[in-house]
Amino acid sequence: MLFCECKWRSVPTGLRQLETLRNRAELLHPEHGHYMLFSKNGFDEHVTSRAAQADDVTLVDFGSM
Repeated sequence: MLFCECKWRSVPTGLRQLETLRNRAELLHPEHGHYMLFSKNGFDEHVTSRAAQADDVTLVDFGSM
């Protein structure tokens, strides 16, 4: 199952947003999930690092859309 969230903010998207998305997804009890975050102003170093270590997270910034 694919879980996505878009953030249109003036600051980079952070780890809190990824954790919130994962927590919300758990309410559906998915067997497997992939998480995508879309961000107007990119991502901070914490979420970028976490995504680099996880094969179930994709980050998409405005410049690459």
